[in-house]
Amino acid sequence: MARKKPQKIFVVETNRMYDSIAEAARALGVDPSNARKAALGKRPSVGGYHLAAVTNAAEITAARDRVEALPADRERNKIERARKRKLVEAVHDIMIDVNKRARNAKREKVEDPILQRLLEHADYYGSNKTGGYQTSRQHLRQLSAEELENFVELTEKTKREYADYLYNPESASRNLASIAAQFGTNEEQMKKYWHIIPAIFEMFRQANVAEWKYSDVAAEIYDAVQADADPDDLRDYVIDLTNYYKGNRKEDLDAILDKWSTTRASWSADWEEVDDI
Repeated sequence: MARKKPQKIFVVETNRMYDSIAEAARALGVDPSNARKAALGKRPSVGGYHLAAVTNAAEITAARDRVEALPADRERNKIERARKRKLVEAVHDIMIDVNKRARNAKREKVEDPILQRLLEHADYYGSNKTGGYQTSRQHLRQLSAEELENFVELTEKTKREYADYLYNPESASRNLASIAAQFGTNEEQMKKYWHIIPAIFEMFRQANVAEWKYSDVAAEIYDAVQADADPDDLRDYVIDLTNYYKGNRKEDLDAILDKWSTTRASWSADWEEVDDI
């Protein structure tokens, strides 16, 4: 039986070969135990040196190639870590949204179709000690980037599907009457604002998430519709308010109210004229 060729210890950085780990460790001035772990692949390096147990030229080449690839691997790992952090924050925000929506729906005793789908997805992530859904970043970090990414995609898909259902022109005939009734106007007039209804409802949703009292704003939006306000002006006003509820800053609201004060005054004046008739 042929004898197995003895392994030697190759140091990539110095391009030197040693007959044993002890000899390599003495030459490099490193701990022999850690040098052994590095040579066997149980730690990445020792004292800044990369060691490999080799028996032929092909294994030496492979050891060099592995070390040359390390900077690219580190960069990939850095990108993956950054991606994971962003996904954890995204799912964390979604879970907070889910918990707030659940509390609001329970308090108001309303059916929330988006919430029901989100709860189905959130079940995968488990409940926390208070009976709500997990918002712990530590818990979310234990999930893979793919699992987190799938949850974000499912959430966005759920919202799109519901929006498509509610605002699809094919279903407008059955939705228009109820929405017109909500805004205290008729179906014909409501058609003028049909394209901005999703933005209005999203604003109300963001206000709910931020737990803001927005009844005055809601009344103002309704008055604007009833006063036949310009749809584009109303849409821009609603988008500004939505961003305010997301940012949750008082100074933002002051700036928005100042920016739209003249337009809002014209809506009120128009509505008073309608009311006087």
